[in-house]
Amino acid sequence: MMVASHLFFTLQKQQGLYRGIRTRELLATALDCSAATVERVIALYNASPTTNFEANTNNRGRPRTACIIAAGIIRSGGAIITGGFVENSIRVWNSTLKRGIDGEEDYHGNFNAELFERWYEDLCQTLQRYGGCNIYMGGAAYHKRDIRKSPRKSWLKADTQEWLRKNVGMVFSPKATIDTLLQLVEFCRPAPLYMAVDIAAKYGHRVCYTPPYHLTLQPIKLIWGTVKNRIAKKPAKNGKEVVAKVIEELEACKGDWLTVYRHVQKHEDAFVAA
Repeated sequence: MMVASHLFFTLQKQQGLYRGIRTRELLATALDCSAATVERVIALYNASPTTNFEANTNNRGRPRTACIIAAGIIRSGGAIITGGFVENSIRVWNSTLKRGIDGEEDYHGNFNAELFERWYEDLCQTLQRYGGCNIYMGGAAYHKRDIRKSPRKSWLKADTQEWLRKNVGMVFSPKATIDTLLQLVEFCRPAPLYMAVDIAAKYGHRVCYTPPYHLTLQPIKLIWGTVKNRIAKKPAKNGKEVVAKVIEELEACKGDWLTVYRHVQKHEDAFVAA
């Protein structure tokens, strides 16, 4: 993906786009990694264009991947500002892990809304000790699970008709096509209510979503970029080692939160001034 994306941005720059920005910097922003990582990968590819980058697999050919989630906190007490990870917020697990027979593995498999919301509920409970907090997060699908379900193109026609009758009391022709019904839905579709917002409100917190494609406004992305670069210098040999390395490097970065927070503030100020 990195090689293909590098070619894409190279062609874009040849057409006069993104002037003044290096290709590796564009790619680093798009893929959420450092420019140095981009440079190393492209250099390896140029040295051997047939490289398939499959070295990072276990003996069965499966990629060594891990799911990671964590939350940082910036607190102010008078003139003193401190930063770090929220207590017990770091969760890392092998994505190939399956739930045990007795369900003893709370976190297993690939990341989804169910796992996020379980972790997020615990996070909001922990944050209560600091009073009401402003929670900032990106717009990932599992951050925005809408609990006010309304018809989409994937719905059956009968279900769409039932929704209109039950929620709107709208009269329509039984011969109306699904496209016509969806047009009616758009007139009365309720505003979304995201589960993350609902959970936060229950504990006295407020959620703010960062704009799409603005990774520079997310401190956790800078923390994660540092972690990935450190691990890339000495890759893990198996899934268990991946998890251990991620936890180790996250702990090593906990003192960086105030620095990345101030870095993000500079970008915020620039956007406001523009």
